[in-house]
Amino acid sequence: MRIIHIIPILGCGGAEILLGNIVKKQFLNGNDVFICCLYKHHKTFDNYPNRDFILKNIPIQIIKTRVKFSLKNKPKIIGDDYERLLDKFQPDVIHSHLYEAEIIAMSSIRKNVSYFSHIHDNIFQFNKLKINNLFSRQKMGQFIETNWLYSRFRLANSTFLCVSNDVLNFMKYNLSVDFTKKIKLLLNGIDIEKFTCDEKRDLSKVRIVSVGNLVTKKNHQLLIEIALQLKKNISSDFQIDILGYGPLFENLTLEIKNNNLQNNIFLRGSVGNVDQYYKSANIYIHTATYEPFGLVLVEAMASGLPLIALDGKGNRDLFEGKNNGFLILKNDPKLFVDKIKLLINDVELYSTISNNCIEFSKQFGIDSYVEKLNSIYRSIMEQSVV
Repeated sequence: MRIIHIIPILGCGGAEILLGNIVKKQFLNGNDVFICCLYKHHKTFDNYPNRDFILKNIPIQIIKTRVKFSLKNKPKIIGDDYERLLDKFQPDVIHSHLYEAEIIAMSSIRKNVSYFSHIHDNIFQFNKLKINNLFSRQKMGQFIETNWLYSRFRLANSTFLCVSNDVLNFMKYNLSVDFTKKIKLLLNGIDIEKFTCDEKRDLSKVRIVSVGNLVTKKNHQLLIEIALQLKKNISSDFQIDILGYGPLFENLTLEIKNNNLQNNIFLRGSVGNVDQYYKSANIYIHTATYEPFGLVLVEAMASGLPLIALDGKGNRDLFEGKNNGFLILKNDPKLFVDKIKLLINDVELYSTISNNCIEFSKQFGIDSYVEKLNSIYRSIMEQSVV
């Protein structure tokens, strides 16, 4: 197959990392793969997994094509480099990731091409229009944009790939009934071998790792509150490594200093060796108030780390009835500390949960993931031929 993946930018976000794993495996499976970006690579691209492999083997083009919307006039496509890319590459599949990429993917609809929209989270632009939005110029502009997009989805006969049941339900609720049969569940995949850890965990000290960009919804403030509770409640020393890049770095740094936690919490920024942090930790904590799936949770499980996570809706798929950690329903640091103490003080429980994590994570291997993805491709392509 000849496959074009469209994504706004390459960096160390979850959707971007998943894409890197997908294109590497698709290339190794003998497919012709191309990456189309809308912007230059993010500064975190230096630490992007599979970066060297992709730069060596996968062609990447940054295009300037954009779609301009107006309240008065029809949408106008500016720039022809996307059209020229399609003419040159002649894809069988166009696979778009994240909202801006959907706009570009739908700007040119070709016969004999199968279109796939990868829904990585609950895209706010897809929310149903409410009556009070009719009085907002911004909301009406958004309605015109998404209404155009829906019409193009129909014309392209697009298939929607949802990363969790929460995202699946969101799409079924917000898209009209005629899209229902085109909405499919495809839980994320990871390179399990990269994160496998055979070393025995040392529980004499609390070593916590948390991965997520430093943005509001990742709720890192809760980690600071957890650290303050740990200071009061445990006798051993503890360390929390936060991996991620984002606009809240300075605010969090100041908050850590003001609470005298400089020797306990470390903001590591974007790192290229996330797997090593998993392997040196003994607990993984995730504090996001909303998490469409939680790719990093699966990585942590593959490393054998028990999970303690705030209920982010999409991450429920990774917990319900799995006995691989604890899903906390309230934004309460004491509840997290209780679970930390339980894990550290009960070696047998820790070992059981750790082993369950490893076993559970095996179903998310990137090999089987890409097999499922390519199977969906082929199924839709065959339907198109008929």
